[in-house]
Amino acid sequence: MKKIEPLGYNAQKASELISSRGFDGVLLGSAENVYYVTGCPTLPGTGNPILYALRNTLPTYAVIDKDGKAALFTWFGVTLGVE
Repeated sequence: MKKIEPLGYNAQKASELISSRGFDGVLLGSAENVYYVTGCPTLPGTGNPILYALRNTLPTYAVIDKDGKAALFTWFGVTLGVE
């Protein structure tokens, strides 16, 4: 299985920024932010052209909680063969 790694995402820094503003979490909806935080291939050229093509029908989201942990909400097909 392929393990997806976020690209330079710093959970501790995200947690500090979210907490300092009094938020419980942050919802990310842009393909660029979701890719940066989760490593999910939401951009063209990142390994899953189907997911990019379905972005208007089946959008992908990520949520970062106040502890800096990211959760991915996506079409289930993108997770096949991925840890």
